[in-house]
Amino acid sequence: MDSIITLFQDLALTFGQWLKPYLYNIALLLVVCLVSLYANEIIKTTKRFVARRHFILRVCAFVLVTGFGFGLLVVFVTPLLSQLLMFLVCAG
Repeated sequence: MDSIITLFQDLALTFGQWLKPYLYNIALLLVVCLVSLYANEIIKTTKRFVARRHFILRVCAFVLVTGFGFGLLVVFVTPLLSQLLMFLVCAG
């Protein structure tokens, strides 16, 4: 039984070492997927805040939230998640 557990641990460590050069891309993929999953709720909340405002203000709010907000979220969260994944690979 111990040999099976050791085999799985060795496989997990080898797999983690193979993925190490690609951790930034994996983190980027995870962040973009999460942003796309929750984008609809964020946009609905933004619409509620600016529903009775002028058309130009609504368009500006939409562009700021979707274009700049989501972009900045991806740019700033991806390195943090990449470092977390690197910590998990090295700690394993």
